[in-house]
Parts: sequence; structure tokens; C-alpha cells
Amino acid sequence: MTDTPSRAEAFAAKRGLVCLLFSLASLAFTGVTIMALVDGPLHPARILLWAIWLAVPLGWVFGRPGGLQFSARERAIVTDELVQAHQQRATRVAMVVLSIGLAVQAAEALGLVLLPVWWPVAALGLGIASAGLTFAISELRDQ
Repeated sequence: MTDTPSRAEAFAAKRGLVCLLFSLASLAFTGVTIMALVDGPLHPARILLWAIWLAVPLGWVFGRPGGLQFSARERAIVTDELVQAHQQRATRVAMVVLSIGLAVQAAEALGLVLLPVWWPVAALGLGIASAGLTFAISELRDQ
């Protein structure tokens, strides 16, 4: 056997860093979207761009970008038990953040609080970015 890593091992080694960068970019673009939303209604193209930036970290956390080109042995490397544990941890953190955001939104619906118009954008963006950041930090820490 050689000591050179396979494509799947190289992919697994880079996944945490790439997910971290995409999650931070998603969080930053959520902030830009909120600032634009404060100024008035958003153009549909900007909403679509924001949605794409939210989908990218989720693809890295729960998907396997490039996974179709891997062999069965390589897919086993990319989706080992440690990765699945990291995905579960990211899901738990995201659910907590999204549940808090939903509870606050429900309080507004009941008339208990008054929220700014950008609150749902912030809550969703923060929930998804928290999943990506949790997964990325877990991946980087356990390498």
C-alpha cells in the first residue's frame, strides 16, 4: 500500500475547512440581506441568491459533493461513523437555534412582542449557519 491519500480521504480532510468557509460566507450574506431588507422590499434575485447561500453549507453538511464519482470503498470513507456523529450534532444545534427562532416568532404572532421585519431572515440564516459551523468545527477538531 502507498501512503498517498485517495480522493475520498483528501475530500474528507478538506470538508471541514470548506464547510467552515461556506458557513461564514452564508452568515455574512445573511447580514447583507438583512441590511438590504431594512431599506425596503428585496428584489427576487437577491432573495434567490440568499437562498442559494443558505443551501450551500447544508449541502456540505448533509450531502456528499462529488460523491457520485467515488467508489464504494471511497464512499465508506466519506460517510463513516464519525461523520454521521458530526451530522447528528449539527442537526441538534440547528434544531435548538431554529426552535428558539420559531418560539420568538410565535410570541410575535400572539402579540407578546414586536419583531423587526428582518427577524425570520436572521433566524433562518443563523440556524443554518449554526449547523454548518458545528459540523465544520467537529470535523476540524477530530482530524
